[in-house]
Amino acid sequence: MQVTTLSFENMHNHGELFANMLRARHKTFIEHRNWDLPEANGMEFDQYDTPASRWIAVHEFGRVLAGVRLTPTTARCGIYSYMIRDAQLGLLDSIPSDLLFEEAPVGAHIWESSRVFVSPLARRMAEEIGINLSEVKGSGENGRVIKRDIENYTPGASSPATAAKFVPAGQEDFEEKPNSQMRKVIAKRLAESKFTAPHYYLNVEFDMANAIAFREQFNTIPDTKISYNDMIVKACALALKLHPQVNSQWFADKMRLNNHVHIGVAVAVEDGLVVPVVKFANEQSLPQIGAAVRDFAKRSRNKKLTPQEMEGSTFTVSNLGMFGIESFTSIINQPNSAILSVGAILEKPVVKNGQVVAGHTMKLSLACDHRTVDGATGAEFLQTLKGFIENPVTMLV
Repeated sequence: MQVTTLSFENMHNHGELFANMLRARHKTFIEHRNWDLPEANGMEFDQYDTPASRWIAVHEFGRVLAGVRLTPTTARCGIYSYMIRDAQLGLLDSIPSDLLFEEAPVGAHIWESSRVFVSPLARRMAEEIGINLSEVKGSGENGRVIKRDIENYTPGASSPATAAKFVPAGQEDFEEKPNSQMRKVIAKRLAESKFTAPHYYLNVEFDMANAIAFREQFNTIPDTKISYNDMIVKACALALKLHPQVNSQWFADKMRLNNHVHIGVAVAVEDGLVVPVVKFANEQSLPQIGAAVRDFAKRSRNKKLTPQEMEGSTFTVSNLGMFGIESFTSIINQPNSAILSVGAILEKPVVKNGQVVAGHTMKLSLACDHRTVDGATGAEFLQTLKGFIENPVTMLV
């Protein structure tokens, strides 16, 4: 029996795709339901109601195994349990042919193939031995592959070799992934910032020799571990206290100069980006900042952050140095007036006292909103930041 199998490339979209197919067949589409059944070992059913009929699709992990149009007869005979049983046993082919789609629904990705009829025992034996069932000629009823066919199978003896179907390497292909709520919020806020705030960028390169030595010495303290990012957050907090214009926020009718310093730290998560806030960062010690950032990062990836922990930032730090990124620019996290992009620490030749020696440097880029931060103001902030980073002991004074 020729069977049409529907395989959707994106398991998250299979329900909507199936619904779209029915919409293409019927001018009116009433309802789509989705549910799973514990006894079905991970299998799920989609129910689609149209004015004329009800359709059922059984699928497992995004692969539609069969599509059935439910009739009064099939409803009375318990089509759900019937499909579960046959799906579990690999016997979906035994569903009466009049219940299966016999033509390709509009809009679906469809692969038509002659399904191999095989007994459960023969299938298990073939999997254990590593035999491709499509190469085995069945001797059972209707060409069904049974135990003796697997036992007597000789590789290459069942059928002549056929050439594989040509698929061009440049074939167009794509997958569609629905936007998560987080991705929608990120897109909305970044677009608003980019197209409403006049961005400009100031790029600098700092000597990191003293910072490297300072961190090594600081981490010799028992039960203490700080990162370069912790040092940058602390240095920014101290510099912002001296340059409140950079620690400002723009509103339609006013500009707010903040006397407190709340540093947002960008954290990459699976669905996008979150910015938990280290509040009163200028008043916290380096170990306290480090503990807070590590806790935020862990809970961000587990989706355990509260909305309150992502509100109220006055400045943002985005660090891609751990990914080997040398330099980059960021979009301002409004209503902040600036965001600092931090690159990797690189070993390179530098000039010191007229001599070319090996050194370590780090590139940073400050994105500023020109409505609140003028170029000279941003440059003065970076000079102060340079002093703290290149002489980190001054952060402890």
